[in-house]
Parts: sequence; structure tokens; C-alpha cells
Amino acid sequence: ISVLLSERLHRIIALDTARKGRVVWSMNLHPRASWNKLVHGGQFVSLNGPHGNGGVHDHEMLALSYVDGDSSASSALVEWKCFDGTSGKVFSSETIPVSSSVVQIVPLRTSIHHAHEAKSCRQ
Repeated sequence: ISVLLSERLHRIIALDTARKGRVVWSMNLHPRASWNKLVHGGQFVSLNGPHGNGGVHDHEMLALSYVDGDSSASSALVEWKCFDGTSGKVFSSETIPVSSSVVQIVPLRTSIHHAHEAKSCRQ
């Protein structure tokens, strides 16, 4: 599965590359976003786990959308969604106000995703 981002359409589309590009799932992003980005990876997402039995949930991804504030009436917003890249299932999401623009996104480490932590994300 390949996960594609269309900034013009404000949409994420997942294609099954083994089945000639059939759309597996899609997700709408904030319609007024100035930009959208996908974040995947980090220092603890690897192909080899500590015990040699695979990666650390490398199918989880983070979508970020930045929405400019309209004049001085409202602040800018960042909408984030943590989701499964293979199924499109959203684990958690939120829209938060920000006081300055976002200029760089760096995945440093993964967090722990537990059922009781509704806002956790491994990206």
C-alpha cells in the first residue's frame, strides 16, 4: 500500500500497488489548510526490533494540517490525525490553536499507544 497526499484536494489516498493502484481508503483533511504534511518514522521506528521480530508499528502515520488565522480575530490552527496507513483507521486527532507558524516537523521518538491514552500517537 502506498499512502499519497494531495495538498490541492486536502486529501490522503491509499493505493494498493499490488492490485494495479486500487484505492483502499481515503481521508479528508482540513478544507482551509494552507498546507498538509505526512510524518512517518522516528528514531525508534526500525525494521529490526530489539529481539529480531520486526518493526515498531511502522504503519502508523501522522497527518498535519496548518490553517492560517483570519486577520486578528482568530489564531492559526494545527489539525493532527494519528492513523493506520494500511487501513485508514484514525487512532486519535485534535485541532489546536497555535500562536506562530510551523516551519519544520521532525519525528524524534515514538510514544506509547495504550487504549487508555486517547491522545497518544507513535509518530
